[in-house]
Amino acid sequence: MCFLNKLLVFFVFVGIAANFYFSAITLKTHSVWRTLVNERKAKLEEVKTSIHAFHFGGGTPPTDVNVDYWTDVEATKNFQPSMGYLKKALARIQAFRGNHSWFDCPATTDGNGNATVKIEGITEGTLPVGTRVYAFEENEDASAQKYVGMFFVKTCGDGEVTLAPDQIAIQYPRMKKNITASVGNWSIYEIMPTDSHEAFMGKKVTEELLRATLPDSTEEQFVNDGQKDPKTGQPYIRQLRAYEIWFELFFTQDILLNDLILIEASDLISAEEDLKLAQERVAIQEKVKGALTNDKNRYDKEYSVIKEHATSMDKQLKDLNAKKASYEKDIRDKAEKIAKRDYEIYKNAPAMEPVRPK
Repeated sequence: MCFLNKLLVFFVFVGIAANFYFSAITLKTHSVWRTLVNERKAKLEEVKTSIHAFHFGGGTPPTDVNVDYWTDVEATKNFQPSMGYLKKALARIQAFRGNHSWFDCPATTDGNGNATVKIEGITEGTLPVGTRVYAFEENEDASAQKYVGMFFVKTCGDGEVTLAPDQIAIQYPRMKKNITASVGNWSIYEIMPTDSHEAFMGKKVTEELLRATLPDSTEEQFVNDGQKDPKTGQPYIRQLRAYEIWFELFFTQDILLNDLILIEASDLISAEEDLKLAQERVAIQEKVKGALTNDKNRYDKEYSVIKEHATSMDKQLKDLNAKKASYEKDIRDKAEKIAKRDYEIYKNAPAMEPVRPK
């Protein structure tokens, strides 16, 4: 074998060794990046799953509409609530934040409209003196309630609460009789109950029960709520009622009507008495205005809290989408760099000549 052939064989082996070295490096690099890409893909799928659950929830919601997600852990252990579900739950919490209510409480009244209500375990820490409360009289089976009036807490302790009526309302015989004639147990609310579409929905509230419970003038609204309107073809939505405002307005209207009856029934009312009645009306209107202003301020604060929470949730969603886009861009950029580097390596590698036998 001549020296040239030996030199050629030497260079062939050197080329094979170099090619093996670069192939090993390429394989190792590919393995490392493939592992990294798989990890990022797994993380990306987790993010996608989290985003989907964030929007639409997961698992099976409880079939019983009366189940409380926050307290009944066993019934909701396989249920992950969506953002919409949590927003509705938050709205309910905000609507009744700080509110207390007591039901089926024995109550007695005196001739001046004062009331003594027995509430088991009540203390002044729970219901401080001076707190404004709303009283409803329950019927025998507690399926319906009649509004009694607004009261202020005089004393509280040892399972008993003494209530004083609104001093303006108690001056009118009809309002006073509404309190003194009460014979059933009472329900006491710190905040006037709010109307909602869910109040009369569910498996237990049938159409027959609604018609048997509600007045004839309003039962159709509750029965048809959420049903398809044959006239428009769209779902019928019952207009919600602001009970506190309604009761205040009805209270004012009732007082005004009684005043007119008294004026028409007696020609002996003097100018001084007319002035007194007018001043009382002004005081009532100011009280109603103050109550409505306080309620508006409370609703504005609650709306602000809900809006801030919604903004925070939207920001979190944007952050998740931004992370997702960053992960995808990072993977593409790194894959592109690897491909370019491999292409340059193979492009600049020396060509190999075949070995010819002698």
